[in-house]
This record gives sequence, structure tokens and C-alpha cells, in this order.
Amino acid sequence: MEGHKMSEGSFTHLVLLAVVVFALVCDGQMVKAISTNSSARLLQHYIDGAVYLPLEGSFDVGLYYTKIYLGSPPKEFLVQIDTGSDGLWVNCIFCKDCEHQSMLEVHPSFFDPSTSPTSGFIPCSDDQICTGVGIGCSAQNHCTYTHQYKDGSWALVDYLTDLIHLGKNVGTSTINTSTPITFGCATHRQSAESHTAILDGVLGLGNNQMSAVNQLAAKGVIPSIFSHCFKRTGGGSFVLGQVVQPNIMYTPMVPGANYRVELQSIYINEQPVPIDPQLFGANNGGTLIDSGTTMGYIVMEAYDPFVNAINQIVSNNVYIYNGEGRQCYASSSSVFTIFPSIRLNFAGGASMILQPIDYLVHQDSVDGTSHWCLGFFKSEKMSVLGDLLLKDKIVVYDLTNQRIGWTDYDCSQPIDVSIRKPSSTKRHHPSRHFHWTIILLFSVLSILFLLLLLLAVLACLNYVQQHMLE
Repeated sequence: MEGHKMSEGSFTHLVLLAVVVFALVCDGQMVKAISTNSSARLLQHYIDGAVYLPLEGSFDVGLYYTKIYLGSPPKEFLVQIDTGSDGLWVNCIFCKDCEHQSMLEVHPSFFDPSTSPTSGFIPCSDDQICTGVGIGCSAQNHCTYTHQYKDGSWALVDYLTDLIHLGKNVGTSTINTSTPITFGCATHRQSAESHTAILDGVLGLGNNQMSAVNQLAAKGVIPSIFSHCFKRTGGGSFVLGQVVQPNIMYTPMVPGANYRVELQSIYINEQPVPIDPQLFGANNGGTLIDSGTTMGYIVMEAYDPFVNAINQIVSNNVYIYNGEGRQCYASSSSVFTIFPSIRLNFAGGASMILQPIDYLVHQDSVDGTSHWCLGFFKSEKMSVLGDLLLKDKIVVYDLTNQRIGWTDYDCSQPIDVSIRKPSSTKRHHPSRHFHWTIILLFSVLSILFLLLLLLAVLACLNYVQQHMLE
């Protein structure tokens, strides 16, 4: 009698064990399949997608800026788009001399590491980040860095790592992704006359390892390419990823940490300006393309021949005078029909055409007379193409191929971004093989389960027969 009960219990336990094993194995394999496929899909989004960030600001404001989200939970920050500086930084909660009011009528944001569980300061012992010029060490053993700008402003930051949250365009969908990034938390700031003081920080896009673009590209989040398009009336687009535009002309980058190219000649109304090309050559620093600079600059030795060539064309129709370090003009007629076109010719055959609307800056109008100034200043060091000259152009920074390209574009229109498709279906074979493995395993376990269930039924019948005989 006890023997029959033990037999019944054993079979019952065996059946239950089979069910549990069956459920766990199948569930584990399904979770693994889902996890594998999700990771593959996420990685594909990283590879194929592009991050689109709308821009605000204008030439009149003196900068272009966008919104980014940092920390856990995500917090919004307004940062200047600056291709001429390195690294990302924002105001820190314990910054005692950071601006607390904004000329843009927005309340500044401050990053508080203590409220973000995903944040962590970079220690001074980190030899990958805490090395180089400008690096220091705080009393708290935090790796520090001083960002210095051409206008004399600066920001002292403590380096930390936290999540940056991005919305990626993949096909017709937007995928929200988060990834760790190293950035600066500003503990001290000196604004001088810098417009960055009215924002929460700077999104430095310089060509170095601390650049936000290079960090994200190194993690496989985006390809090593980005673009901006500054709308003439303000605002625009910033794209991390490839843009689809067939008319982009490229010129090679001059090696270095900034985005410099080699300007070879200047033509005004299709006539060459008598300037020694070596003044713009790589040995003299090349020409810097800098979204963090408002105006254009031409090296000293080339500035006067350039301005004289323009003045010779317009002198009979405008009054010419000097205004605060640049050439200015007064006219009662439309300057857009009086002033010439300018063609900048670069290495590799690329050229940039500037119409009067691209390089003239309106000052004021008095009694029917308009006052305009050239958007170029004289520079002691190198030539610079700033925001004024880059408006209504898609400008592409291709870090993989070390080149910069541009094309005229109405930046009030959306920018098309590329979605790279798989080059071969072979990449999907491992996934299909894994699916067949799951199906086979499921079938085997199902058969075993049925056999165990059959044995349990037979045991129960045997038990009933034994009781009937008694």
C-alpha cells in the first residue's frame, strides 16, 4: 500500500519536474532569442540611424544652439553648437560664478551629479582622459579641464560620465537611445563677452577624442560624420549621421584637432584677387571652419587686396567708410545688385560661392540710406569661415574620410538622412539557425513531456487497479 503511494508520488513529482524544466528551458531560450534579436536590432539602429537635432538661435543672436538631455532621469540643457572647440560641458550645480539669467529668456539649467544615479566623476588616475594640456586635478580627486575661447572667456570643469539621451531617426521611426558619455560639469566660468554665458554650456565638436561626435562614434552609436544647416532667418538643423544630398563638394581636411581646410584662391566677379596662395596654405594654419565664430576672418596680408578688389567694383555706387575694424558702406540703392559675388576655391576642386546677402551685414537705415559692413575682419593668425558665411548651406564634417563638404540649401526645409541597408542577407543566417534550434528543442521537450505524462497515466491506472483488487 505504501509502495503504491510512493510510486504515485514519484510519478507526480516527475511530471511536475518535467513541466518545470520544460517551462524554464523554453522560457530561457525565448528570452535569449528576444534579447539577441533586440540587441541586433538596437545595434542596427545605431549603425543605420541618424540623430536629428533642431537648432535655435541665429546670426543676430551670435550663436546657434540645441537641446540635449543628460543624466537619470534626463534633464534638458541648451548648448551651443561649436565645431571650433573640444568636448561637451554644462553648468554644474555647485558653480558659484555661473550665470543664473539668460538673454534668451530661458531659465538656465544646472547639472546635479548627486541626483543622477548613473553619473560618476573621472578620477585623476584615469590616464586615458586625465592627461594633456589644460588638465588638472581637484581637491576631490576629480579630473578637471579648462576650456578656453578666443574671446577670453573660459570654463573650468570636472569631468564625469553619465548618460546622454538621443532620439534617432530610423526609417520613418524615431528610436530613443541612451549611451554613456564623458562631459564636463562647470565649477567656474568667466564669460567676458562670450555668448556662451547665456546658455547652459557648449557642445564642442572639435576633431579630438573628447568631442561628443568622436565619443558616440567610438561606441558605434553614430557614424563618424555630422552636418549642420543654419537657416538664414534663424534656427536650422544639426544631424549626427549621413545626409543625402548629391551636390555636396568636398575638400580635404588639414591634419589637426580643428576643422581646417586649404583655401587656394579668391575670385571676385570671376576675377582672381592677387593674393599669394601660401598665405592660406596648411603651413600657415589653413582656413578654419568654425560654427562657434560669428563672422569671417581673413589673414592680414590677404585682407587689404581682398577688400580693395570689392571697393573697386562698388565705389561709384556707395559711400565707403571704416567702421569698427571692418569695411562699411552707405547706399540708397539695393546693395544686392551693386556688390559682386565671391568665389572661394579650395583644394580638391571644391568652391564656395558667396552672394552679397551671404557676406554683408546690415547695420541700420537712416533717411533712406542703408548702412552695411563686410562680414570679414582682419586676422593676425588664420582665416576663419564663421556662422555668417555658412548660412543656408549644408556643411558636412566627414571624419572617416577626413574631409569637409558643403552645398547651398534652403535650411528651412527638412534634411534627408541616409539609412544604410544590409549589403547581404548572410548576416541573418545565424538568427534563422538559432530559431530552428529553438523549434527543435521545443519539439524534443514536448515529446519527453508527453512520454512522462503517459507514464504517469499508466502509473495511475495501475494504482487504481491495485485498489480495486484489494
